[in-house]
Amino acid sequence: EMTYVLRFLQLLCENHNLLLQNYLRKQDNKNSYNLINETLELIDALCGGTTGGLGLLGLYINEGNFELVDQCLCTLTEFCQGPCPENQTAIAYQESNGIDIIV
Repeated sequence: EMTYVLRFLQLLCENHNLLLQNYLRKQDNKNSYNLINETLELIDALCGGTTGGLGLLGLYINEGNFELVDQCLCTLTEFCQGPCPENQTAIAYQESNGIDIIV
């Protein structure tokens, strides 16, 4: 279940582990996966931000997916605590309708 994966990513960043916080954004491999942006895209999908349905929050976040939305927010919070300025910048500059809908 995705909630467990997000919780695992959150725990990797616990105690302001800057090395892992940065690694989750950018790996020095042939393929790099920005898990901060991927988490924001998941929130967009869960909140209806990809449907153009802004303002219809109650139609998308419900008791069936509330735990997953909550875990996304907790994980994003842990990604940038410490502070981790690079992840804060990544979150601030990523267009996320899901975050806009929740806020």
